[in-house]
Amino acid sequence: MSATAKKQIIIESPYTVLTGSKPIFASIVEKQKIDVQILTNSLLSTDQISTVAAFLPTVEALTSSGVRVFIADGTSPKWQKFLNPAVAQTKWGTHAKGAVIDDDTFEISTFNMDPRSQNLNSEMAFVCRGNKELTAAVREDMMKRQKQMVELDK
Repeated sequence: MSATAKKQIIIESPYTVLTGSKPIFASIVEKQKIDVQILTNSLLSTDQISTVAAFLPTVEALTSSGVRVFIADGTSPKWQKFLNPAVAQTKWGTHAKGAVIDDDTFEISTFNMDPRSQNLNSEMAFVCRGNKELTAAVREDMMKRQKQMVELDK
């Protein structure tokens, strides 16, 4: 789907492991001048230490090329009301898996941005093209989480 992007790609994945010396999204930003944003977890928001450890070495290549990287800070959603206050004190991260491409395409899937999902697991994706209103709603939902995340730099 990234090949169809003209302006922007926003990706959300709880497990982000990008392979290669230059992650594909860094190349997309440099060659196609597209705004790419990745939303994922940090050590504060997940117990998947190996996944975060595999992602962190790619951050400099991503951010140096212009990819914007956001990580969950582990705190509960500010917009959420909880019936039990103890729930708000637990570790919070993202488990959403999806992408928004430009203004009219989105994907909601079981696919993590990692080699396991790419090569081993059986994954599913729902892709919707041509619906600007629904795409805007998905983007707004992602941006709500992004506002509470921490943006990384190199």
